[in-house]
Amino acid sequence: MVSDGKIKFQGYVLKALKSNFILFQVQVPPEWAKLPGPVKGIEQEKVDFECLATGMPHPYYTWVDWEGKDATERDG
Repeated sequence: MVSDGKIKFQGYVLKALKSNFILFQVQVPPEWAKLPGPVKGIEQEKVDFECLATGMPHPYYTWVDWEGKDATERDG
């Protein structure tokens, strides 16, 4: 919300001084919006895990195997 030269966002207030344009980003730590749940599958077949994380900047996440390697494109 902008009023009287002040920008208010989630409890923060930023006042513009001698500028017509301001870009700011509030950093928000990542947080699970939807935790992955138990999934049943067949050995050596692919399964889908659903999850969602929020934060700013938007979090990047992927599944890794026990060695820390990307598991999203692995066979078995």
